Amino acid sequence: MWAMSGRAEQPATIQADEQGQFTITLPTKAGDSTLEPGAYAVQHHTSKGKDVIRFMLAKTERELQLTRAYTGWVNKTELVKAAEVMVDARPAAKAPATTMTIIHDNGIPRVTQITIKGKSAVYDLPPK
Repeated sequence: MWAMSGRAEQPATIQADEQGQFTITLPTKAGDSTLEPGAYAVQHHTSKGKDVIRFMLAKTERELQLTRAYTGWVNKTELVKAAEVMVDARPAAKAPATTMTIIHDNGIPRVTQITIKGKSAVYDLPPK
């Protein structure tokens, strides 16, 4: 989880939690998209030979489960596509964790780089 306040001069690298999610507390730019506050997972895929990072918003709902074995509330989490950004992939050592690097661009947090646990690449996001 991360929160940014004031003016950050240096990039901040945030590590995903145990579920592979980041919590964004301020509107944050990712390429041309703006990620609203919430919990996000990131996924890499290719489209027409281009590398793409997909930001997935984690929506959690509580539901009452009634079965013979269990009656009670359960949390159900659904990942919903929030944004897709074309990225430049650079070869790198296998990432030990999923991370997101953020800088402030005119006072607005902006994602500049993603690593995904187990992948041998660094994904650089475009400046705008």
